[in-house]
Amino acid sequence: MPGYELINVFEAAFPVYRLNISTLILHEQDIPVVGQFILKLIHSGIEDVENICGFLGLSEQIVEDYILELLTQELVTNEYVQDSIMLLLTAKGHEVMEKMKFVKPEEVAVPLVFDSS
Repeated sequence: MPGYELINVFEAAFPVYRLNISTLILHEQDIPVVGQFILKLIHSGIEDVENICGFLGLSEQIVEDYILELLTQELVTNEYVQDSIMLLLTAKGHEVMEKMKFVKPEEVAVPLVFDSS
C-alpha cells in the first residue's frame, strides 16, 4: 500500500469453528403440464385413473407416476369405490389450481464459519 512500509511478516492461526448446516428452502415451482391436466380433469369430475388415461391418451404408468407426485404433495387424495380408485382434490389442491404452482422443499447444505474467541 502506498505510504506504508512493511516491517515484519509472520504466520498466525486463528481458531474458528466450521459447521455445515442442513437447511430446507421452500421453492415455488410450476406444476408439470401433465400434472396440470390431471388436476383440471379431477376438478371437472373425471376422477377415475382409467378415464384420465383415456382422455389424455397416455399410458397408465405415466399417469400413475404423476398422480403419485400429486399425492405426495397432498394435492389429491384417493378413495376406493366399487373396486376402483377415485381421485379427489384436497383443499391444498384447490388453492394450487388457482395459480398452478406448488411449494416444494429443497435441502441445501450451508457452511457456517465463526470465530471461537
